[in-house]
Amino acid sequence: MQTEPDQGATHNRLRELRERVAELEKNRLECKRMEEVLRESEAKLRQIIDLVPHMIFVKDWDGKYSW
Repeated sequence: MQTEPDQGATHNRLRELRERVAELEKNRLECKRMEEVLRESEAKLRQIIDLVPHMIFVKDWDGKYSW
C-alpha cells in the first residue's frame, strides 16, 4: 500500500527550494553588479594609461610582459 507524501514535509521542502532560488538570484545580481564595477574600473585605468605620456607596462614574476 502506497502512502501519500507528508504535505507538511512537501510544503517545507518547497519553501526551502524557494529560499534557495531567492538566494541564488541575489548572488547572481551581486555578481552582475560587481562585473559592472570591474568594467568601469578597468575603463578608468585604461583612460589614465592612454593619457600618460610615458610607456607603461607590466611584467609577471618570470619577466614576461603581461600588459
